[in-house]
Amino acid sequence: GINAEYGIRDIAKIYSSKVVENIMWSKEEPQPPPLSDFLQEFNGESGSEEKAKPVRIRIGYVSSDFGNHPLSHLMQSVFGFHDREKFEVFCYALSPDDGTQWRKKISSEAEHFIDITSYKSNEAADRIRNVDKIHILINLNGYTKGARNEIFALRPAPVQCHHLGFASTMGAPFIEYMIVDKIVCPPSSVDFYTEKLIYMPNSYFVNDHSQSYSHFLTTESLPLTRTLR
Repeated sequence: GINAEYGIRDIAKIYSSKVVENIMWSKEEPQPPPLSDFLQEFNGESGSEEKAKPVRIRIGYVSSDFGNHPLSHLMQSVFGFHDREKFEVFCYALSPDDGTQWRKKISSEAEHFIDITSYKSNEAADRIRNVDKIHILINLNGYTKGARNEIFALRPAPVQCHHLGFASTMGAPFIEYMIVDKIVCPPSSVDFYTEKLIYMPNSYFVNDHSQSYSHFLTTESLPLTRTLR
Protein backbone atom coordinates (compact mmCIF):
# COMPACT_ATOMS: atom_id res chain seq x y z
CA GLY A 1 0.00 0.00 0.00
CA ILE A 2 0.93 3.67 -0.27
CA ASN A 3 2.01 5.40 2.92
CA ALA A 4 0.32 8.81 3.00
CA GLU A 5 3.41 10.41 4.51
CA TYR A 6 5.69 9.05 1.80
CA GLY A 7 3.16 9.02 -1.05
CA ILE A 8 5.36 10.40 -3.82
CA ARG A 9 8.21 8.03 -2.96
CA ASP A 10 5.88 5.02 -2.86
CA ILE A 11 4.21 5.95 -6.17
CA ALA A 12 7.68 6.27 -7.72
CA LYS A 13 8.51 2.77 -6.45
CA ILE A 14 5.41 1.42 -8.23
CA TYR A 15 6.56 3.01 -11.50
CA SER A 16 10.06 1.61 -11.06
CA SER A 17 8.71 -1.89 -10.42
CA LYS A 18 6.83 -1.74 -13.72
CA VAL A 19 10.06 -0.76 -15.46
CA VAL A 20 11.79 -3.77 -13.91
CA GLU A 21 8.94 -6.03 -15.04
CA ASN A 22 9.54 -4.91 -18.62
CA ILE A 23 13.07 -6.32 -18.60
CA MET A 24 12.38 -9.52 -16.68
CA TRP A 25 12.66 -11.62 -19.83
CA SER A 26 16.14 -12.05 -18.40
CA LYS A 27 16.26 -15.09 -16.13
CA GLU A 28 18.62 -13.37 -13.73
CA GLU A 29 18.38 -9.94 -12.16
CA PRO A 30 20.78 -7.62 -14.01
CA GLN A 31 23.92 -6.75 -12.09
CA PRO A 32 26.04 -3.64 -12.70
CA PRO A 33 29.67 -3.96 -13.77
CA PRO A 34 31.81 -4.27 -10.63
CA LEU A 35 32.91 -0.88 -9.37
CA SER A 36 36.19 -2.51 -8.36
CA ASP A 37 37.01 -3.06 -12.05
CA PHE A 38 36.63 0.67 -12.70
CA LEU A 39 38.73 1.56 -9.67
CA GLN A 40 41.50 -0.79 -10.79
CA GLU A 41 41.43 0.73 -14.26
CA PHE A 42 41.39 4.26 -12.87
CA ASN A 43 44.27 3.54 -10.49
CA GLY A 44 46.33 1.89 -13.24
CA GLU A 45 46.19 -1.57 -11.68
CA SER A 46 45.87 -3.41 -14.97
CA GLY A 47 48.58 -5.96 -14.24
CA SER A 48 50.56 -4.82 -17.26
CA GLU A 49 54.21 -3.81 -16.84
CA GLU A 50 53.74 -1.08 -19.40
CA LYS A 51 53.01 2.34 -18.03
CA ALA A 52 49.26 2.77 -18.24
CA LYS A 53 47.78 5.84 -19.86
CA PRO A 54 45.73 8.03 -17.51
CA VAL A 55 42.15 6.78 -17.54
CA ARG A 56 39.46 9.34 -18.18
CA ILE A 57 36.14 8.96 -16.41
CA ARG A 58 33.56 8.00 -19.02
CA ILE A 59 30.23 9.75 -18.45
CA GLY A 60 27.09 8.88 -20.39
CA TYR A 61 24.07 11.19 -20.62
CA VAL A 62 20.82 9.56 -21.75
CA SER A 63 17.91 11.71 -22.91
CA SER A 64 15.01 11.97 -25.33
CA ASP A 65 15.30 15.75 -25.13
CA PHE A 66 18.40 16.50 -27.19
CA GLY A 67 16.60 18.98 -29.41
CA ASN A 68 14.04 21.77 -29.07
CA HIS A 69 13.23 21.14 -25.42
CA PRO A 70 13.80 23.14 -22.21
CA LEU A 71 16.41 20.64 -21.04
CA SER A 72 18.56 21.29 -24.09
CA HIS A 73 17.96 25.02 -23.92
CA LEU A 74 19.46 24.92 -20.43
CA MET A 75 22.17 22.27 -20.85
CA GLN A 76 23.25 22.82 -24.45
CA SER A 77 26.81 23.89 -23.56
CA VAL A 78 27.38 21.49 -20.66
CA PHE A 79 28.32 18.45 -22.73
CA GLY A 80 31.14 20.23 -24.50
CA PHE A 81 32.46 21.93 -21.37
CA HIS A 82 33.85 18.82 -19.70
CA ASP A 83 37.62 18.74 -19.28
CA ARG A 84 38.67 16.24 -21.94
CA GLU A 85 41.86 15.41 -20.10
CA LYS A 86 39.76 14.02 -17.25
CA PHE A 87 36.42 13.07 -18.76
CA GLU A 88 35.12 11.35 -21.89
CA VAL A 89 31.50 12.30 -22.56
CA PHE A 90 28.92 10.23 -24.41
CA CYS A 91 25.43 11.54 -25.22
CA TYR A 92 22.84 8.88 -26.02
CA ALA A 93 19.84 10.30 -27.86
CA LEU A 94 16.48 8.57 -27.41
CA SER A 95 14.78 10.64 -30.10
CA PRO A 96 15.60 11.31 -33.76
CA ASP A 97 17.26 14.47 -35.00
CA ASP A 98 14.71 17.30 -35.06
CA GLY A 99 16.98 19.51 -37.15
CA THR A 100 17.16 22.27 -34.56
CA GLN A 101 20.10 24.38 -33.47
CA TRP A 102 20.09 22.71 -30.04
CA ARG A 103 20.48 19.22 -31.45
CA LYS A 104 23.22 20.44 -33.78
CA LYS A 105 25.12 22.19 -30.98
CA ILE A 106 25.00 19.25 -28.57
CA SER A 107 25.84 16.63 -31.19
CA SER A 108 28.78 18.65 -32.51
CA GLU A 109 30.26 19.66 -29.15
CA ALA A 110 29.88 16.42 -27.18
CA GLU A 111 32.90 14.15 -27.68
CA HIS A 112 30.59 11.27 -28.64
CA PHE A 113 26.97 11.60 -29.72
CA ILE A 114 25.11 8.36 -30.41
CA ASP A 115 21.53 8.15 -31.65
CA ILE A 116 20.10 5.01 -30.05
CA THR A 117 16.51 5.67 -31.11
CA SER A 118 16.35 2.43 -33.06
CA TYR A 119 18.14 0.32 -30.44
CA LYS A 120 16.21 -2.12 -28.30
CA SER A 121 16.78 -1.57 -24.59
CA ASN A 122 19.10 -4.58 -24.29
CA GLU A 123 21.08 -3.45 -27.34
CA ALA A 124 21.52 0.04 -25.87
CA ALA A 125 22.55 -1.38 -22.50
CA ASP A 126 25.02 -3.74 -24.17
CA ARG A 127 26.67 -0.89 -26.05
CA ILE A 128 26.89 1.27 -22.93
CA ARG A 129 28.36 -1.57 -20.87
CA ASN A 130 30.56 -3.52 -23.25
CA VAL A 131 31.49 -1.14 -26.07
CA ASP A 132 31.66 2.32 -24.53
CA LYS A 133 32.28 0.96 -21.00
CA ILE A 134 30.61 3.88 -19.28
CA HIS A 135 31.56 4.53 -15.66
CA ILE A 136 28.79 7.00 -14.72
CA LEU A 137 25.42 6.92 -16.50
CA ILE A 138 23.11 9.91 -16.03
CA ASN A 139 19.38 9.77 -16.66
CA LEU A 140 18.10 13.17 -17.85
CA ASN A 141 14.48 12.02 -18.27
CA GLY A 142 13.30 10.37 -15.09
CA TYR A 143 9.63 9.52 -15.65
CA THR A 144 9.01 12.15 -18.32
CA LYS A 145 7.90 11.67 -21.92
CA GLY A 146 10.31 9.66 -24.06
CA ALA A 147 12.14 8.02 -21.15
CA ARG A 148 13.64 4.56 -21.63
CA ASN A 149 14.28 3.59 -18.04
CA GLU A 150 14.53 -0.07 -19.02
CA ILE A 151 18.05 0.72 -20.22
CA PHE A 152 18.97 1.76 -16.67
CA ALA A 153 17.13 -1.23 -15.19
CA LEU A 154 19.55 -3.46 -17.11
CA ARG A 155 22.34 -1.91 -15.00
CA PRO A 156 24.89 -1.18 -17.75
CA ALA A 157 27.07 1.15 -15.62
CA PRO A 158 28.59 0.79 -12.14
CA VAL A 159 27.24 4.21 -11.08
CA GLN A 160 23.81 5.45 -12.20
CA CYS A 161 22.08 8.67 -11.25
CA HIS A 162 19.46 11.12 -12.49
CA HIS A 163 19.49 14.86 -12.90
CA LEU A 164 17.41 17.89 -13.89
CA GLY A 165 14.71 16.31 -16.08
CA PHE A 166 12.73 14.93 -13.13
CA ALA A 167 13.01 16.81 -9.84
CA SER A 168 11.71 14.04 -7.59
CA THR A 169 12.71 10.59 -6.46
CA MET A 170 12.54 7.77 -9.00
CA GLY A 171 12.10 5.17 -6.25
CA ALA A 172 14.19 2.85 -8.39
CA PRO A 173 16.76 0.32 -7.19
CA PHE A 174 18.70 0.90 -10.41
CA ILE A 175 19.20 4.65 -9.75
CA GLU A 176 21.54 5.10 -6.81
CA TYR A 177 22.12 8.87 -6.84
CA MET A 178 20.31 12.12 -7.56
CA ILE A 179 21.90 15.55 -8.04
CA VAL A 180 20.07 18.20 -6.00
CA ASP A 181 20.48 21.39 -3.99
CA LYS A 182 19.14 22.53 -0.62
CA ILE A 183 16.20 24.32 -2.22
CA VAL A 184 14.80 21.54 -4.39
CA CYS A 185 15.54 19.02 -1.66
CA PRO A 186 15.97 20.43 1.85
CA PRO A 187 18.00 18.12 4.11
CA SER A 188 14.84 17.64 6.18
CA SER A 189 13.22 15.91 3.18
CA VAL A 190 15.81 13.20 2.54
CA ASP A 191 13.47 10.45 3.81
CA PHE A 192 11.23 11.04 0.81
CA TYR A 193 14.00 9.93 -1.57
CA THR A 194 15.35 6.47 -2.22
CA GLU A 195 18.51 7.83 -3.85
CA LYS A 196 21.69 8.99 -2.16
CA LEU A 197 21.61 12.76 -2.66
CA ILE A 198 24.50 14.70 -4.16
CA TYR A 199 24.18 18.33 -3.07
CA MET A 200 25.50 21.02 -5.37
CA PRO A 201 27.07 23.96 -3.49
CA ASN A 202 24.65 26.57 -4.89
CA SER A 203 22.06 25.32 -7.36
CA TYR A 204 21.45 22.06 -9.18
CA PHE A 205 19.67 23.98 -11.93
CA VAL A 206 21.79 24.41 -15.04
CA ASN A 207 21.32 27.57 -17.09
CA ASP A 208 23.26 28.11 -20.28
CA HIS A 209 25.83 30.88 -20.13
CA SER A 210 24.95 32.13 -23.61
CA GLN A 211 21.21 31.79 -23.90
CA SER A 212 19.99 31.79 -27.48
CA TYR A 213 17.45 34.50 -26.62
CA SER A 214 19.62 36.62 -24.34
CA HIS A 215 18.89 39.66 -26.54
CA PHE A 216 15.39 39.77 -25.02
CA LEU A 217 17.02 40.79 -21.76
CA THR A 218 18.54 44.00 -23.08
CA THR A 219 16.83 47.27 -22.18
CA GLU A 220 16.79 48.25 -25.84
CA SER A 221 14.49 45.35 -26.68
CA LEU A 222 11.98 45.81 -23.85
CA PRO A 223 8.57 46.97 -25.17
CA LEU A 224 8.06 49.26 -22.18
CA THR A 225 11.34 51.04 -22.90
CA ARG A 226 10.31 51.73 -26.48
CA THR A 227 6.86 52.93 -25.39
CA LEU A 228 8.26 55.49 -22.93
CA ARG A 229 10.48 57.14 -25.50
